[in-house]
Amino acid sequence: MNKIDELIKHVKEADAIIVGAGSGMSNAAGMDFWYSASPPIYEAYEVFL
Repeated sequence: MNKIDELIKHVKEADAIIVGAGSGMSNAAGMDFWYSASPPIYEAYEVFL
Protein backbone atom coordinates (compact mmCIF):
# COMPACT_ATOMS: atom_id res chain seq x y z
CA MET A 1 0.00 0.00 0.00
CA ASN A 2 1.50 3.35 -0.99
CA LYS A 3 1.28 6.52 1.10
CA ILE A 4 -1.69 7.99 -0.85
CA ASP A 5 -3.72 4.81 -0.48
CA GLU A 6 -2.89 4.70 3.22
CA LEU A 7 -3.98 8.33 3.63
CA ILE A 8 -7.26 7.67 1.81
CA LYS A 9 -7.91 4.64 4.02
CA HIS A 10 -7.36 6.67 7.20
CA VAL A 11 -9.55 9.54 5.98
CA LYS A 12 -12.39 7.17 5.11
CA GLU A 13 -12.16 5.48 8.51
CA ALA A 14 -11.93 8.70 10.53
CA ASP A 15 -14.83 10.02 12.59
CA ALA A 16 -13.48 13.55 12.17
CA ILE A 17 -10.56 15.42 10.67
CA ILE A 18 -9.00 18.42 12.39
CA VAL A 19 -7.35 21.00 10.14
CA GLY A 20 -4.98 23.53 11.65
CA ALA A 21 -4.58 26.35 9.17
CA GLY A 22 -3.65 30.00 9.03
CA SER A 23 -4.94 32.83 6.91
CA GLY A 24 -3.50 31.31 3.76
CA MET A 25 -6.21 28.66 3.66
CA SER A 26 -9.09 31.16 3.69
CA ASN A 27 -7.21 33.38 1.27
CA ALA A 28 -6.83 30.46 -1.15
CA ALA A 29 -10.61 29.98 -0.98
CA GLY A 30 -11.12 33.60 -2.02
CA MET A 31 -12.36 34.90 1.33
CA ASP A 32 -11.79 38.47 2.51
CA PHE A 33 -9.96 38.89 5.77
CA TRP A 34 -11.72 40.75 8.57
CA TYR A 35 -8.95 43.33 8.68
CA SER A 36 -9.01 44.10 4.97
CA ALA A 37 -10.67 47.17 3.52
CA SER A 38 -13.69 45.29 2.22
CA PRO A 39 -17.17 46.79 1.70
CA PRO A 40 -18.97 44.23 3.93
CA ILE A 41 -16.70 45.17 6.86
CA TYR A 42 -17.30 48.88 6.34
CA GLU A 43 -21.07 48.28 6.20
CA ALA A 44 -21.16 46.03 9.27
CA TYR A 45 -18.91 48.21 11.45
CA GLU A 46 -19.71 51.66 10.08
CA VAL A 47 -20.45 53.12 13.53
CA PHE A 48 -16.98 52.14 14.75
CA LEU A 49 -14.99 53.44 11.78
